[in-house]
Amino acid sequence: MMKVVDLSRTISNREEIYPGNPEIRIMRFRDHSEGCNISKIDFGSHSSTHVDVPLHHFIDGMDTATMPLIVFMGNAVVLRVKLEENNIISRDALKSEEIKEGDIVLISTGWEDKIGTRDYFYDYPYMSAEGAHFLIEKKVKCVGGDFPGFDSPEDENQPAHHLLLGKGIGLVEGLINLKGLSGQRFFFCASPLKIEGSDGSPVRAFAILDFG
Repeated sequence: MMKVVDLSRTISNREEIYPGNPEIRIMRFRDHSEGCNISKIDFGSHSSTHVDVPLHHFIDGMDTATMPLIVFMGNAVVLRVKLEENNIISRDALKSEEIKEGDIVLISTGWEDKIGTRDYFYDYPYMSAEGAHFLIEKKVKCVGGDFPGFDSPEDENQPAHHLLLGKGIGLVEGLINLKGLSGQRFFFCASPLKIEGSDGSPVRAFAILDFG
């Protein structure tokens, strides 16, 4: 029996956005009186549950059209991490024998409980440079988390983004429903839209659990 777990937020006009990012606008462009419903959708490339690709931080980096799809799908493991002072995700917090080469590592901090509150985009968990180096050493291909960003908004250097994206490691931000999957392994997918010149894309992320 197979079970699919949705790990994505619902994109809507009511969804809160990262401070300074474009608003989400979903409107009816044409309705049934003209033959069929067609919507017009306007949002930023880093809206809701989304992926970051190298172009986000590197002028000559891959966009969502050229980033290999295989980066965002495959065997995944969820790590329930304990946050340190200032909500830092440290190297020690990520250490786990569960991580294998080529894995997708998904980080559960419980921050998703703050979705819908004004606190979600403030003082959120972020990864230390040492934590990013550890995941690079483990040769993972993608990292995701239940928080809105991998770096502190106060740090202009954005070390985790630069280190991970610089190695071609995909990032998935704003995941939900990870708490119930802590310690489990499963097939994960969060493929971005194939948009030329885009530095990120909202995704429909999901887990497939095989119960045999």
